[in-house]
Parts: sequence; C-alpha cells; structure tokens
Amino acid sequence: MFTTFFYCITLLCICILAHEGAKRNRWKYFLTIVIILSLMAGLRAYSVGIDTANYVRDFELIMSGTIRYVYGLEKSFMLICRIILFICGNASFALFVFALITNMLIIYRMWELRDIMDTSIAILLYYTVFYFYSFNIVRQMCAVAIVFFATRYLRKQQYFRYVLLVLLATLFHTSAIIGFLAFGVELRFWKSLSKKNKIILVLGIGILPILVPVSFFIMSRYEHLLVNKETNIGIMMIIKFVLIIISIFTVSSHYFSDEKRNLAYVNNVVNIRIFYMMGVILTSLGYLYMFVGRIGLYFYIFETVYWAILSKNGKYRQIWHAMAFIMGVYYLIVGVLGGGQGQVPYTFIWDMR
Repeated sequence: MFTTFFYCITLLCICILAHEGAKRNRWKYFLTIVIILSLMAGLRAYSVGIDTANYVRDFELIMSGTIRYVYGLEKSFMLICRIILFICGNASFALFVFALITNMLIIYRMWELRDIMDTSIAILLYYTVFYFYSFNIVRQMCAVAIVFFATRYLRKQQYFRYVLLVLLATLFHTSAIIGFLAFGVELRFWKSLSKKNKIILVLGIGILPILVPVSFFIMSRYEHLLVNKETNIGIMMIIKFVLIIISIFTVSSHYFSDEKRNLAYVNNVVNIRIFYMMGVILTSLGYLYMFVGRIGLYFYIFETVYWAILSKNGKYRQIWHAMAFIMGVYYLIVGVLGGGQGQVPYTFIWDMR
C-alpha cells in the first residue's frame, strides 16, 4: 500500500513540476524533478531492484581492492566507480551519483525541448516506462542518458561533440557504440554540411558495419541475465507494433501548426520520429532476441519526447494527448506497480534489516 501511494504521489508531483516549469520557463522546477528521482534511487534499500544487490556487491569489492572478483563490468566503469567511492565510500552514494547523471542529462534534454512538446507528458512517460530501468541496468542507463543528451549536437551539426559524448558513453557501457547509427539519419542534411562534418559523417557511417555487430555481440553476452517474460509477449507486442504503424504514418504526415513550421523545427521533429521508430523496432525484436531489446533503449528513449511533441502540436493533439496519458497509466499499473524491475515493494535504506 505504501509503495503504490509513494510512487503515485511522486509521479503526480513531478508532472506538476514539469508543467509549471515549462509554463514559467524556470529550470529550477526541472532541477527539483532531477533531485527527487535521484534521491529515490539513492535512498532505496538494496533489495529494491533486481540487480541492485549485485551492484552493491561490486561496489564493496571495488572499495576493498579485490576487483579480480568483479565480473562483467568494463574496466573504465570500474575506474569511474573507484573515483566516486573514493569521494564517499558508500554504495548508496554511488547509486545516487549514477542516478543523478542519468536523470540530469535526460531531463535537461527535455527542458531544452520544452517549447515544442508537453513536458508533463514527457515526464509521465519517462517515469513510467524508463526511470525504473535505472534501478537495475545502472551503467547502461547512464550510457543511454549520455547518448540521448548528445543528440542536441546533431541538431546543431556539431558532430565532433556528438562523437566525443558517444565515446564517453561507452566508458559506462560498451553497447553505446550503437549511438553512431544516428549518423545514418544525418545523411538527410548532406548538402548543407561543411567539409569537416561530411568527413566525420562518412567516417562514422563507414565504421557502422563493424560497430553494429560488435554491439550485438556485447549485449548477447548478457542475454542469460535477462528475464524472458513470456506472458508479456501478447499485449505488449501488439502495442509496440501499433506504435510502429503510427510512427510510419506520422513520419509522412503534417500534424504541426503553421506558425511552428520552420525548417529547423521540422528537421528536429523528423529526427526524433526516426529515432523513435528505430527504438520501437529494436525493442520489439527484443521479444525474440532479448539483448536486441536492450540495445533499442538508446533510441526507444525518444518515446518520451515523441508523444509529448504530438500532444502539443497540430489539430489532432487532443487525441495524441489522451493516447499518451492512457499509455502512461497503463505502464504505471503494469510496469511500475507490477514490479517488473523489482521495485515493489519500495523500502528505504534505513529500513534494511
């Protein structure tokens, strides 16, 4: 009962903060959301989250210097852990820091897009669909957040910065190299690119035949650690394929008000649509090959802003808003309160026995 009340009240508060923050154009409202979500992750008991206890064990091994007993973590990630644990030798502090990185980057990117989307819908979908992944796949969610944030530089055609951030993301989880797939989308702007950007784009696309198989191989190593919930295949597979169909139709449709139709705006929205389509397809394939679904998170995260954009713009925005709200409620009931990530029941660290 406490868990249901706690999660629902938290969701209500952060959605209100997102709405007011966008309305008043104040970052401090969004910063409050970051702090709330990061504290929830950092103050959780080690029994909250399927993989939390394993991370805590690894943190303790790293603190004790016996890293030879730590398996499955990138050496670069272990170095990051050592730095964080040197500052404060506490596993909960490390969980808080990683949650802070994840939430700060994702929510700041949403803040940047506040003018073209309904931020309360974006926060609703982030909380109900993606947030609790960070209770388990801690390092990959950090990598997802970095790649998601890095896409701000694609819009500005600052490709070198995007490359640097994707490489930074691989320090947390090597599967982040899949982020280079985004360069394929950027080919749409080939004529307007500078010579330097064309070279970076060609090099990025040129190594995709190597990077994609490597990324799939890396994630396949963890397939035995993933849970295959056969009972979820039915309705969730249908929902995901419906989303694909909707995405395909909306990519070629015009749902945006005339006053919003400028080239930069349209290009930004189209990129988000394509990224979301890529994420939906990869995530749907995850029901057949679970590690592919995990790779899909790097683009499936755009579901949050995609539906939020449709909810704010065009003559069908009320319908999209209703659909996004229903989707959020569905995931709240089935995903969050259903405890799919081991987040039910929620208990605080001081309640551990």
